[in-house]
Amino acid sequence: AYPMISYQSGIYPATMENRLLGNKPTDEQIEAFSNELHVTSKTPPTFIILAADDPLSPFNSIVFFTSLQNNKVPVELHIYEKGGHGFAMSKKNRGHVENWDKELEGWLKDRKLL
Repeated sequence: AYPMISYQSGIYPATMENRLLGNKPTDEQIEAFSNELHVTSKTPPTFIILAADDPLSPFNSIVFFTSLQNNKVPVELHIYEKGGHGFAMSKKNRGHVENWDKELEGWLKDRKLL
């Protein structure tokens, strides 16, 4: 849910500048924490949800989704128009984004994980 996937320049949102890896992350840190660079065919099936109005750019999730697809990992991506950050934590009259858990439940059932 609303993941922070990549720390690469151009993907890492400017609104998060210096918050997670410090003022001057090394190239090694950026690579180590950019999950899209570490996807393999053994990466588990992945369900991703977020809202387009989240301060964390949806581009993070799209890059990860693309990497998963390129490695033939089963993946499902839901980008809701509105919901902000943290919509999975409580129901606050945010509209249909509040049904995200039903989407996840269906995905888990399809994989016989629930």
